[in-house]
Amino acid sequence: MQEEDNIKWENLIFYGMEQRSAPAKDRDYTNLYMELIDKCSPKHYLDTTKFDSAKNIYAELKKVKREYELADEIPEKPLIPIRDRAIHELGIQIQTKHKVDHLMQYFDPEIYIDMDPYPMERIRQANIFRKKVLQHSDDILAIEAIEKEASEFISSRDEEILKQEKNEQQRRNREEKEKREQYEKEKRNDLVVACVIIGLSLIFFIIMVFAPFAI
Repeated sequence: MQEEDNIKWENLIFYGMEQRSAPAKDRDYTNLYMELIDKCSPKHYLDTTKFDSAKNIYAELKKVKREYELADEIPEKPLIPIRDRAIHELGIQIQTKHKVDHLMQYFDPEIYIDMDPYPMERIRQANIFRKKVLQHSDDILAIEAIEKEASEFISSRDEEILKQEKNEQQRRNREEKEKREQYEKEKRNDLVVACVIIGLSLIFFIIMVFAPFAI
């Protein structure tokens, strides 16, 4: 990427039309910055009316990168305005798979079926949100709007998950306690049996030793 910082984009218009290329459609980007820096590169827009916008957006991305050059990863928050500008001015499509997969975990009706009492209203809401996500699965702005609309639903589901995890942990603790108590009980029983056997053995031994003298 450092080489691209020094490219004279205007020169490529006249001397390097063959440089123009399109960003990979199926690439799975590790973060938003990597996706934007690829999809907004001016080399994709050399002979289009979007060239100036791409050049300005690319410069903004580099500016953000310099501001966070000491960070392990550039946070998404300062990139969101640049992303939205790129969507409107360049028409790029931001990958949505990870966010869609995340939301679908909340909107899958099957995860609510075994609840008691049966959460009919929650399942109805889950189906509505699920349908919306599927209808707009390629539109990051629409997906984020759905996520915001469903924030209360998602929050309540998170609370349910925490409650379930707490109940599950309490159940495991009870089982462990019962196992320990059963183990201690069996140990005590074994000890009693051992003592009885030793006692009987000792009595039998005494009888065998002193019986001849009794005669």
